Amino acid sequence: MNGTPGLRSYVAPRRLLYRNGLVLRRYDTKYPSHQTSHDVAAMTALAGKLEAARYAYVNLRSAGTVTDARPFLERDWQAVPSYSYVVSLDELAGQWDRVEHNLRRLIKRCATRDQLQFTDDTDFDAFYRLHVSTLGRRGVGAYLPEPAFRQYFTELHAAGLARLFHARLPDGRSIATQLVLLGPNASSETVAAAGDQAFLQLGAHAFLRWRVFETLAALGYRSNDLTDAALNPVTHFKSQLGGQLTMSLVLKSRPKTLYALGRTVARSAGRIKHGLAQVARRARGGAHP
Repeated sequence: MNGTPGLRSYVAPRRLLYRNGLVLRRYDTKYPSHQTSHDVAAMTALAGKLEAARYAYVNLRSAGTVTDARPFLERDWQAVPSYSYVVSLDELAGQWDRVEHNLRRLIKRCATRDQLQFTDDTDFDAFYRLHVSTLGRRGVGAYLPEPAFRQYFTELHAAGLARLFHARLPDGRSIATQLVLLGPNASSETVAAAGDQAFLQLGAHAFLRWRVFETLAALGYRSNDLTDAALNPVTHFKSQLGGQLTMSLVLKSRPKTLYALGRTVARSAGRIKHGLAQVARRARGGAHP
């Protein structure tokens, strides 16, 4: 749940909480109709509770296993498709064959010629440095301020719910990093990845991704959700890792008028800020002593 100054509270995913949607209990029954009946009853009750709470807006992003949105659609909600790449970790030899040839070449080269090292550690300083610089190149701010992000990772790692991975040069310098969220089930989610611009052509990202897949499989996880598949160069890279493009539903209530107006103003301000940042970066890039 979030709050916006001047507006009522609303519910929506956040950058480090990619899914916030429905988790439906599986019942021990041989009849699909019984399971559907339980699901519909649970969703109907939840939709009613959310509307009674009078949020300014509700946005629920569920996993791909939730395909029935009828109780929400009946209440004039929207069900919008969302996409992500999910990599199966059940049989890594077969998964390796699905990775595009050029990435496999880079992964092997990183391990042999370049002698990159893979670490599973708590080096948050290196992670955050790369996180800030990577998003800065895209004109986007960090997911969280450093103290809040550090606390987020420290608490989740202590609870066994997060791990931090790095690809390092032989001298120990981290040039690619990845934050993965874990849980009691067999799925995992990569929620943040970043790298050093000076080494983008080396293949460290591909090397790191594959070593993370190996580590997660050894821990007993059966899949890794790469989270989000909007059409952009990052998504193209994700597709080359051989994952399955999966669709899930995002359930959206009708936003209250004041909330919708506030979001429109915020988006306009964001676009202006992003444009000014791009101009500033180009100016810095073209300035030579």
